[in-house]
Amino acid sequence: MRKSAFAVLVALPVIAAAACQNGPTGPKLSSAAAAKSATAGSVPGSTTTVAPDGLVGTWLATKAVACRSINKDGKFVEVPGSRRDLVAEGGAVTLVLETNGAYTVSVTMPGQDPSLSPGTWHYHEFWGKPQIDFYPSSLEPDYEYGEVPGFLVALSGDILKLWDGGLGFLPLDFGWAPHETCLVFEFIRK
Repeated sequence: MRKSAFAVLVALPVIAAAACQNGPTGPKLSSAAAAKSATAGSVPGSTTTVAPDGLVGTWLATKAVACRSINKDGKFVEVPGSRRDLVAEGGAVTLVLETNGAYTVSVTMPGQDPSLSPGTWHYHEFWGKPQIDFYPSSLEPDYEYGEVPGFLVALSGDILKLWDGGLGFLPLDFGWAPHETCLVFEFIRK
């Protein structure tokens, strides 16, 4: 009986892990993000698999675009006039990814003090696509409850691109609901 119980206890996690390879149970992209990812593109010459160590460092945004999208007849479409590029508006976005899994994103707009948002980041592949999930400190220690921004990621040398994440990533209020927001970042390593 002991051997049977032990075999069941060992087999269940192995079976569950194998099942998750084809249908991961982690955070999923919102419908809006999934619809936008088809047109988001990638960094030319980018790697399809990114080594997490290559992501560690301080990144300065050269583009930080936010737009609002709404569901119209089953498709998410950008709301005309909603697109904003915080860098083009004179702002600065800095992302620091640390080896211990901590992150800090800072947004500074002209004439304002920097807004900071710390938390924990996790790199993984979601259905074969490199992705980073950002868990804000406000959710710690219970990440299970609450949606986390998940970004598809492309890395080419010292250029990092993140796209499809939700509004909860930036410490800046656009006045839109998180599920209506698309973010696209292009960073250069500092």
